[in-house]
Amino acid sequence: MVKSTTTRKLAGRHKTVSSIAQPVLDAVCSWAEVTKVALAPVTPSRSTKLRITIQPIAVGLSVTVSGPKSRQRFYVHTRDQGGVAGKLRDAFPDYHQTYRTV
Repeated sequence: MVKSTTTRKLAGRHKTVSSIAQPVLDAVCSWAEVTKVALAPVTPSRSTKLRITIQPIAVGLSVTVSGPKSRQRFYVHTRDQGGVAGKLRDAFPDYHQTYRTV
């Protein structure tokens, strides 16, 4: 786990990012449609695959990135839920992806 170097759009108290979530976070923070990203704490995971779970929420998207050792959720603030979700799916084709609807 590392301290995030992408701080311009980060909000909240948690600034530690798991190594599997860092590339996803860097990509999301670079997109103009994203206004803010709030990180949740890193938790243990027993997943054997790299996974991204995307779920719409009131302020944008809840994105959970899981891997062999850790899982991290972050909340992406955006008005373009579909556009950002599509970019995530296109940018990370090697990850097993799940898109949940509310």
